[in-house]
Amino acid sequence: MAYLAGASDGEAGVLRARALARLGDFAQSAQLLAVLGDDEAALDMNWQNQDWQEVASNGTGERQRAAELAVDDDPVEASGPIARNQALLSRSSETRSALNALLTAVERP
Repeated sequence: MAYLAGASDGEAGVLRARALARLGDFAQSAQLLAVLGDDEAALDMNWQNQDWQEVASNGTGERQRAAELAVDDDPVEASGPIARNQALLSRSSETRSALNALLTAVERP
């Protein structure tokens, strides 16, 4: 990292971001990649960092939907136990569908 500290070009920045990610500093890596204009890579680092709010706000597709579910803290509001249970089942079904879509979209190694 010290070798790259003085470098200022984009390639050195990408190398620094990769090094930060390998060290587990996904937040710093995401910030650096965003500054470099690589929004997709920055979003990947935010995903690795479990920054669900950022992914929910700026992501797309399955990852965004899964992140939205992670930050959704709205309580189920329904009058009566049957209506509340139906709302919980509906939310559960939405969550299951979002997670299935995410798992389907992820490439297997």
